[in-house]
Amino acid sequence: MAAKQLSDELALRIGVAARCLPGVDVPQLVAALADELGMPITAGKLQRLTLPAYRSALGKMPEKYLAQSLSYLNGKTSIQVLDTPAPSIESGGNGDMVNSLRVAVASDDGERLDGDFMTSRRFLIYQVSSTELRLVAVRENTGGDSRNDRRQMRLRHIADCLMVYAKSISTPVSASLVAAGVHPVSVPKSTPARVALAGLQQTLERHPPPWLAKAAGLACCIPRHGREVSLLPKLLRIHRL
Repeated sequence: MAAKQLSDELALRIGVAARCLPGVDVPQLVAALADELGMPITAGKLQRLTLPAYRSALGKMPEKYLAQSLSYLNGKTSIQVLDTPAPSIESGGNGDMVNSLRVAVASDDGERLDGDFMTSRRFLIYQVSSTELRLVAVRENTGGDSRNDRRQMRLRHIADCLMVYAKSISTPVSASLVAAGVHPVSVPKSTPARVALAGLQQTLERHPPPWLAKAAGLACCIPRHGREVSLLPKLLRIHRL
């Protein structure tokens, strides 16, 4: 009921603010604000909301998320409505890209690495080798009634990937990713996805660590009794779309 009494502008502010808070959806944030500020929720009340009061309303939450979220509620940070369409996928998966691996990128806008793992709009799925980079899938992160539902959905979306890049990944989520065989990489600054993955390409080309070389099917020579043993395993994951 509380959400129906909000103006469009306040609803937008609260919606964006909720996206900054891992594990908090819009109804939960509206309920917390209503408890703290009383109804109706107005622009004036949000402007006067302090960080300590906001922390009290939401409970334990990392300070950086609270501060960013509150800046949208207060109106101190303007909201840019992003309507950039999802990028188009490129033909071919990993079937004809040798020595490659699959990587997910958390994204909110276009072809950028600018999303948090638990709140990003979508995952951009790339096939990456030392010489080639292809966007092979775009997977939208929609639905999920609870934090656990959303986490499980996202884990399913990247189950065929060796790595996932995101602006932030919480410690519990990182543990879930590692348990699922997906290596988490946090890149705090928003950047074009292909720029971020160019660093991975350079690593594959030069001196990849053994686990990465193995995943990409690269030769990894290890001396054994005076001989070089070539390790050319199958890719850890070969999933076609």
